[in-house]
Amino acid sequence: MGDTFNNLSAVLTSLSVSSKNETVVTTDELGELREWDIATSGSVQLTHGNLDVQSAAVSPDGGTMAATAGGAVYLWNTATTRFTGELASPDTSPGGKHLLTADQNGFINDWSISSQLWHRPAEGRAG
Repeated sequence: MGDTFNNLSAVLTSLSVSSKNETVVTTDELGELREWDIATSGSVQLTHGNLDVQSAAVSPDGGTMAATAGGAVYLWNTATTRFTGELASPDTSPGGKHLLTADQNGFINDWSISSQLWHRPAEGRAG
């Protein structure tokens, strides 16, 4: 993987590794998001100038990538590299233990920061 990272065309601004050490997600100074496969050293560029990505993370199980851009959180499936959704208006709870977001279907999502678990309250529809 070292050779691949040495051949980058832009400076990395964030890096996240799945807990299974299979996937790396990076962002760079050009605002691009890239998924790397540690086993093959291959990578897939997920944004092509259409988002100005500031930071990214990969879920502990390696199944989902999240990237922040323009005040929203965007999600991709790591196995297929397909875009899966957008979460708007991210904000933390007053105690800082939860990340709250709204999705494109009008639902409020509650993400536990400490346990990294997602929960949609039963009465979670916004509006």
